[in-house]
Amino acid sequence: MYKNGPISRICWILLALIIPVCAFAQGQSRLRNTIYVLDCTGSMGGYNGAPDIWMPTKAFLKAELEKEAKENPSSQITILPFQQKVLHPIYVDLENISWPTLEKELDGYLKNITATNICDSWLEAERYIDQAQENYIILLTDGHDNIGGSVNESNRSELLAQILRSFCGKYRNTKGFYIELTAAASLPAGIQNAIDVCNDLYKLDASAGIPSFGCNSDDVIHLNTRDLPVDITLGFSNSGTFAADIVGAENPFVEVTVKDNRIAGGKVVLQFRSKLGDNIETLNKAINAPAVEIPATITGEDVIITNPDIDIVLHNKPLRSLDLATDGNLSEVSRVRPFLWIKGNPADTLRWDLAPVFSHEAVLDRSSAMFKVGAPNELAGKEILFNGSPVGSDSTVSVQTEAPAVLEIVVPQSAGDGSFDLTLAEIHSVNLDRINGQRPEHKIVTLSGVVTTRMSLLEVLCWSVLGLIVLFLLVWFGVLRNRLYPKFKKGIVTVQNPYFATIRVKGYRSVVFSAQNRTQSLFDRLWRGKILYHTNGAWPCEAQLTPAGTSMRFRCPSGALVCDPSPVLTRGMTFKILDVNNPSFKIDLNLN
Repeated sequence: MYKNGPISRICWILLALIIPVCAFAQGQSRLRNTIYVLDCTGSMGGYNGAPDIWMPTKAFLKAELEKEAKENPSSQITILPFQQKVLHPIYVDLENISWPTLEKELDGYLKNITATNICDSWLEAERYIDQAQENYIILLTDGHDNIGGSVNESNRSELLAQILRSFCGKYRNTKGFYIELTAAASLPAGIQNAIDVCNDLYKLDASAGIPSFGCNSDDVIHLNTRDLPVDITLGFSNSGTFAADIVGAENPFVEVTVKDNRIAGGKVVLQFRSKLGDNIETLNKAINAPAVEIPATITGEDVIITNPDIDIVLHNKPLRSLDLATDGNLSEVSRVRPFLWIKGNPADTLRWDLAPVFSHEAVLDRSSAMFKVGAPNELAGKEILFNGSPVGSDSTVSVQTEAPAVLEIVVPQSAGDGSFDLTLAEIHSVNLDRINGQRPEHKIVTLSGVVTTRMSLLEVLCWSVLGLIVLFLLVWFGVLRNRLYPKFKKGIVTVQNPYFATIRVKGYRSVVFSAQNRTQSLFDRLWRGKILYHTNGAWPCEAQLTPAGTSMRFRCPSGALVCDPSPVLTRGMTFKILDVNNPSFKIDLNLN
């Protein structure tokens, strides 16, 4: 029956302030992760007079895999065969089950006659737990842990009891089943007691055959009157379909039913509707307490529900909400590229301040939310921090009242530019009705980050100067040099008197006549163009010929030599070079 009254109200207020309550799953269930811990010792096949239960055990396993593949193909399935030690894990691809191959591998183990190591096998199974998923460990054995022989069996039993007591409450969203396949597997009192006192562990006697069994993901359901009407989904460990009902939930406030009167696809969907109409205030006044507890039992046909009893807690206080600063929360890092003596930062940090804001009611109830950190992109070599402490991808972080919530990715300088995103998937909420305006169950928050690299001011200046230099060189060599220092396009200069010489001038910017040997520097040759030096002792001083359109211009820097009849030499004519200080001096030049 439901519970209400003055004393109950006080207890519920204290409970809300002191004891965090369990969250419920609603909407889409979490992904499923089942670990089968399978005894593969010889006794399973009838060795030494033991009952041969190998074939029915394999049939059970095959049927469970096929159900899971049909209803929940995205589930993770791991089989841990064990004997004296834990054997290699088998990861089952539900979209492509190769049962003959799997069966052959398991049959091969049965040929070895070894002891039974349940303790290490259970501990190994715990390593495969993912608290962001619904985890089910199913141990199937026909005996006891007998490592060290029969004289050590009691010690091993006590060790297993300690392991199971430690397991209890250690993991969220995790249940364990201990399946006794034969009477010989009947549990000693210590192990039985460890299971009996733990809400996360169940034992089944399967000595007469393995029955259909399963457990609900949660024992307590919290909902707010402001949520009504609402469907709440509980996970169920068995993916089969079974007729189901809910009993004992009689109360004057809400109607509770099992949707479609069945358990199916690994889910139990409970429907809640107000019995007092759509006016929530009418319902709240009728309840007249912060909360009311409604015990109930889920029943099923042809299936053993190991935890059928649930507590429904109906709250009527204002919604307890958490708002996270995620909209438009893009973190950008523009880092400086190393250049010359500027080395840049060894690492840069993408930073997201979630700035959690809890409502007044959530603060009073000490609400919190736990998220699983995911990384859609590859983050190898990069460190994730939460409030300054390292956390790994797939680890969990908790957002609490009056506490910061800052996520960071430390990106080393060696990492390239690109997007570095994180996701926060809600896996457990305490005393929360809304996260960012939505029900908290499986709320996924995406945090986007971008890393780009920019040039330092020094590098910008250097490249700018280099660009200007290159531009100037292009203009100089492409335009200016040819205008300021034109070249001879063709032509042959012939000296006819007082000596004979033929000088080809094409491609040169100047011809220099001199009595002394002269050379041109490499820089001047590249910068302004080539000069042809013609040396002969007949020249009393230096003289030059330069292009003048299709003609040539004669020039003597000292002014001692002149060209007759004109300083501009045209083709097909003979010109005389005269010395103004020596009337008898004459050199005849011909231009062709």
